[in-house]
Amino acid sequence: LNAILAFNQLAVREARLPDRSIFNGLAPSKMPRHPWRGRETLLISVSLEHWCFAAERKVLLNALSLIPAFSRYHLLRHFRPIPPTELLINVTYRCNSRCQMCNIWQMDSDNEMTLAEWETILTKDAIFKEVVHLSIAGGEPTLHPELSSLAKLFLDGMPKLQLLSFVTHGFHTGRVLSFTDETAAICEQRGIKLSITVSLDGVGKTHDKLRGIPLAFNRTSATLLSLKSLQQRRRFSLGAAGVICRENLRDIREAQKWCDQHAIPFSYQLVGFHDTYVQNVDTRETLDFAPEDKDYLHALLDELASDRNWRNPRSLLKSYYWNDMLAMYKGENPRSTPCPFAADAFVVDCIGDVYYCLSEDKIGNFRHGRSVSDIYYDPKNLATRRRRSKGVCLGCNSGCLVTSGLAKNLVKFVWYFATGKRGPVGVL
Repeated sequence: LNAILAFNQLAVREARLPDRSIFNGLAPSKMPRHPWRGRETLLISVSLEHWCFAAERKVLLNALSLIPAFSRYHLLRHFRPIPPTELLINVTYRCNSRCQMCNIWQMDSDNEMTLAEWETILTKDAIFKEVVHLSIAGGEPTLHPELSSLAKLFLDGMPKLQLLSFVTHGFHTGRVLSFTDETAAICEQRGIKLSITVSLDGVGKTHDKLRGIPLAFNRTSATLLSLKSLQQRRRFSLGAAGVICRENLRDIREAQKWCDQHAIPFSYQLVGFHDTYVQNVDTRETLDFAPEDKDYLHALLDELASDRNWRNPRSLLKSYYWNDMLAMYKGENPRSTPCPFAADAFVVDCIGDVYYCLSEDKIGNFRHGRSVSDIYYDPKNLATRRRRSKGVCLGCNSGCLVTSGLAKNLVKFVWYFATGKRGPVGVL
């Protein structure tokens, strides 16, 4: 904490003395690997991926706000399980995409939970009361027949919620707009931030091929542009995200260029192979990177790791992750990027299954008589999570919630920011 206070004080001095700032006048592309910028003060906030540029009067408040997360991640978790604050809910396994990298569309979507069942568990189980970040996913969530009503149930059942994230393939423009319009209005009334992400794996036929649907790009791009227009009267953040695999490795930059042209933020996710959730191990032979892809892949990862913009503090957090992935794919070291799913995040789905992480086996089902809390805090399950975090997790390339993990596990990021080097190996 003293180190962070000192860092903030130094940043304030730089802000007061722009003519003497060692970075004054430098273009963002020419800034050092671990810069702070004069004239603005970069303060670190632990409020779930939220950073802010602030004046000196907020230095102390922001520094003090680090105490709860610092104590949770670096002290309390060593003595007892910490209550989960981040939750992903797969509201349906229905999906009308035919993605090459995912087999969810082949899953049985019968016997999914009713609104009454969701209301019961949200009302009776205290584990949901501490959640501050909820992600709604699927399947394709817009195929849920009562999606807006379900989202309102979640908002009502999680009194501490600060951020609601929603992921869609964007094929159904009308449904996405209707949900976003209605949900954004509720979130704005309650002071909750809403984030909408649309999947985009390329431009034109590249996206069509990976999604397995003719004219998929036309439908997805229409949704993105319509959402962009909706932002003129509704407050929510909008972004697109693409999966990097062998099929689009040399084309995915076109998706970012398209998004840049329309002022839509774009992010990347490396393809992963799992026998749970996406159930795509059978696609490894065609989608995993081949030896001849190595140089191009390493160059892309290095470029992403170098994409640090002082005006976008999240890019500094993502820089750590991409630098980590570059080292992993070069075979230098196991993963060091923190993962909230190893500490205070979990997953529930529409058939009652509970997971610490979707890349691993489920840990129970709350439709079989046990509460979500009983399953989550089961000593055997917790022991399994600790064992996995020191084993299989070290080879994981997932970028899920990495900015949140780094914002809360601040020691690794401060070390990276100060030295340009990754922190110790491990997901905690």
